[in-house]
Amino acid sequence: MEEDKSEFSFADRYKLVKKNTADLKNVTVLPSGKFIISSVTFDEYFGKSGTSEEQAAEQDVSLDLLIFAAGIAPELSIKTRFVGQEPFDPVTRHYNEEMKKILPEYGCEVVEIPRLEKEGGAVSASLVRKLLKEWDFEGIGKIVPKATLKFLLSIYA
Repeated sequence: MEEDKSEFSFADRYKLVKKNTADLKNVTVLPSGKFIISSVTFDEYFGKSGTSEEQAAEQDVSLDLLIFAAGIAPELSIKTRFVGQEPFDPVTRHYNEEMKKILPEYGCEVVEIPRLEKEGGAVSASLVRKLLKEWDFEGIGKIVPKATLKFLLSIYA
């Protein structure tokens, strides 16, 4: 996501994704622009804190998904969209479920990747933020890639 609506800027997040996937020769990291989960196509995503399952299920995510399915995927020859399993956030979970319904109609398979688990639990940005508040860099180092830990240390330590 290219929005600057998180604790860390898009530029920083983009650099980290590129660094943390540099060894994966079959991965290309591209900015999403204003048409993949943005305030233009799915503004509700950015105010999702505290959203119930019922509220999430009522959100219309079709504009965002149709732009991707009918415009972006064909232009970039994308045949598969990989998404992470979402055990915590109902908005993202709803988005993933709708993606599984809509994208295949446009020839794009959706593959859900199981949530990474380390230290006996699911890894999430919320957990990292919690550990940051506790200044637990040892705990953070156990669950994030090296480039991410180095970045966080450069800011907080």
